[in-house]
Amino acid sequence: MNLFISNIDYKIDENELKSIFEKFGKVKSLKILVDPESNKSIGYGFVKMGSEYEGQKAIIRLNNKLFRKRKLSVQEARPKPPKINPNQVSESNESKPVESKTITKRKRRRMIVD
Repeated sequence: MNLFISNIDYKIDENELKSIFEKFGKVKSLKILVDPESNKSIGYGFVKMGSEYEGQKAIIRLNNKLFRKRKLSVQEARPKPPKINPNQVSESNESKPVESKTITKRKRRRMIVD
């Protein structure tokens, strides 16, 4: 089971987070996301647990638990939405041409108040 963890303290490293989740079962993989420019944690990540049962146990025990003065949010990760190619024709709209939309900026008008 893949879990999404947010509100992670910025000073926690992957080994420390792994030790927390290992109390509830086997941790297959773990990743804390970092800012590419500063290489610092952005406060959330993913943990892949060994089984559905272990994942549910971790959610029940760790969600909203205070850890280093921050409440962890632990929930089942949602799958990535499929990437949609606007030029690809699907079966449902084979006869319809793909329309491209252009976004135009509105001009701001200043109001003068006397």
